[in-house]
Amino acid sequence: PEQIGDALLTVFSAGSGSITPANFHATTIYQLLSSARAMHKQMVVQSMLNGIYTGMLKPDSLSDKDLRWV
Repeated sequence: PEQIGDALLTVFSAGSGSITPANFHATTIYQLLSSARAMHKQMVVQSMLNGIYTGMLKPDSLSDKDLRWV
């Protein structure tokens, strides 16, 4: 239950667009957890891109896979 609650909080607050408080009852567990994982990965990639932009992270040390969030 805690993992599902965390996933709901992630997709609601991160604005996934596909799962909303109005339609989450029709969402399967797989869709919910998959969307939450994608949102988390997107936030991580955005942080890495911000680090590259500010010069705090060297792009040479990252692979293409590290920058994929989908």
